[in-house]
Amino acid sequence: MKYGRTLGAATAAVSAMLIAAAPPSQGSSELFGNGDTGRHTPQGDSEIFEIKSAQARVTCKVHANNPHWSRGAKSVIYKSRVQCLSTTDNPTSGVRCKGTLSYKAGGSPAVAASSDEKKTVKNDGTTYTYYTPEAGSRKVDWSGDFQGSTTCRFTTDPGGEAGESTTSVVHVKPR
Repeated sequence: MKYGRTLGAATAAVSAMLIAAAPPSQGSSELFGNGDTGRHTPQGDSEIFEIKSAQARVTCKVHANNPHWSRGAKSVIYKSRVQCLSTTDNPTSGVRCKGTLSYKAGGSPAVAASSDEKKTVKNDGTTYTYYTPEAGSRKVDWSGDFQGSTTCRFTTDPGGEAGESTTSVVHVKPR
């Protein structure tokens, strides 16, 4: 996987993505007017960002997959993937990711679901998955144009930078 850009501690608030814009087109990231369309893989997934902790010399990749219908969850969901590596003998890091699944179905954009998960991740390149919405929370069982946005921070290193990843806007229908 190729690294994207490194973001500073002051990242754009999730609410900034909820500014109404021109009508969306399939696979665009213009629905919420965030002004940063990013580079997308051929599958339409978002750009990969990295978060770094200077004190622990840990680098993490954060990548949000496009929203889709999950038969298992019986809901529209999106997944955020986090992988961390350490250049020291630090075996684990605490990583907290907050996710927002936004939608637009004819009106102004709104929040369909959110998540706030903390995990202890191994710093050996293992991939950890964060789900939005979280298991056991409200189902998103309607059609619309959806976009996911995830912001992650180190919980074991308060000075660590935040990273974020935003998906493309995709139209999803319950099955």
